Amino acid sequence: MPSKKNGNSNGFSGSMKLKPIMDMKAQTRKLPDGSRVASSLVGDELMQYNFEDARTIVESVHRGNRVSSSGPMLGSRQKQPDGSEPYVWLTYKQVSHSAQN
Repeated sequence: MPSKKNGNSNGFSGSMKLKPIMDMKAQTRKLPDGSRVASSLVGDELMQYNFEDARTIVESVHRGNRVSSSGPMLGSRQKQPDGSEPYVWLTYKQVSHSAQN
């Protein structure tokens, strides 16, 4: 979990490392007909959605909020006086509140 940025109660900051969900050098695999599919695909059937409770963008945002306990959702880079550009994160709750206003 990222730490809250000093003096900024609206988001998170730091060098949060995200663990890739797959080998970044093997994101797809080749099917017998020559086409390529995501390596995470089980079998050769096209998946319509990843999670039963997240079939739309709205449902996906609600699911992300729930499974992350309103963790970081939206990040942007902000240039600092020392030249570094750390990510500053807004939580699901903050993004949702902003979208409603």
